[in-house]
Amino acid sequence: MDDLIYQLEHKDPTLVPPLYQVCGTEDFLYNENLEFERVAQERGFNLTSDLHNPGDHEWGYWDTEIQKVLEWLPLRSN
Repeated sequence: MDDLIYQLEHKDPTLVPPLYQVCGTEDFLYNENLEFERVAQERGFNLTSDLHNPGDHEWGYWDTEIQKVLEWLPLRSN
């Protein structure tokens, strides 16, 4: 199923890698992101979320936010 809430409700949180979620407060998907965060936290998923900054569903916002994701990722340098 493609529904992310369904996926959270039917997955074992201990078998899912850490998740990172970001969404601007003006994004048309903001309320869905709040629901995802709520369910993930209730179920005990390892979730880092950032849902409190102003921003819309557009490239300028994501250009900035992707830097935070890259810092969060456990990347190894060669």
